[in-house]
Amino acid sequence: MDLKSIAEAYQSIKEKKLDPVGKEDGDVDNDGDKDSSDSYLMKRRKAIAKAMKKEAYMVTNADKKGNTPAYQGYKAGKKNVKTGEPMYKAAPHMKEHHQKDKDGNTIPHEDEIKQSVFEQLTQDSKEIDKFDAVIAYLIDETFAKDWDEAQKIMTKFKPEIIEEIYQNQMKSIATIEK
Repeated sequence: MDLKSIAEAYQSIKEKKLDPVGKEDGDVDNDGDKDSSDSYLMKRRKAIAKAMKKEAYMVTNADKKGNTPAYQGYKAGKKNVKTGEPMYKAAPHMKEHHQKDKDGNTIPHEDEIKQSVFEQLTQDSKEIDKFDAVIAYLIDETFAKDWDEAQKIMTKFKPEIIEEIYQNQMKSIATIEK
């Protein structure tokens, strides 16, 4: 291949121009003829355009967490210029289904209200010993993740601390029962 043939190839590419906007012809791929590849490309473009008109982009929690342009568009309420329909919609898992109180605070569902470990122990209406009360306190106040970790922590407490925690837990039972 010599320099002249390279220059001719470059010139043929450079001269090959796209159709002006609004004056497109049937030669979609601009290869010089109208054939099945042009027909395929036209059908594909129409299908994509039709789908874009119909469907809004589904915004997910991942978009929310990443604060993506899609999430920002969703929050801004962007609409499709041609149809006036929203460009973005929330995925089903993003729908807020909680009720709000008069101050605008979310009211949790009953099944979402977690009982403390101490409340669970007191429901059995049996006597709560110091050990259980202190373990429950450590878990409820997130000093420990579970029973085993709470036991390890408790072994390091002085007896006065254990007694103080126990007395406070018993006071909280008294206020709950009133």
